[in-house]
Amino acid sequence: MSETQALETFFSAWSIADTAEAAAKVAEVYPADGLYEDPMTPEPLTGPEAIAAYVSQFTAMAPGATATVTDTQTQHGKTRCTVEFKMADGMVQHGQYFAVVVDGQISTMTGFVGTGT
Repeated sequence: MSETQALETFFSAWSIADTAEAAAKVAEVYPADGLYEDPMTPEPLTGPEAIAAYVSQFTAMAPGATATVTDTQTQHGKTRCTVEFKMADGMVQHGQYFAVVVDGQISTMTGFVGTGT
């Protein structure tokens, strides 16, 4: 699985209301020691269970929302990813993520609100 495919798989979980199905998507691309953080996490989250629980909080608070990877660029083993979060009411917010993906597994990802423009 490529870097882009791993990120698309991960962010597809953010649109899945069924927690078990979303957790399976997260587990597909996050190893036991994989890290995730963004401005809303109090500290980096470790492992697919903790990360899936966080993703499920988003889907519970924003039912009907979607998360779509709109752009990726990879350089020297690091991938920058732009994600569009579209709420059920049509409101859109973008996020910028930086990830290291090894053999189709996300070892670390850090997210930021907006695209830095």
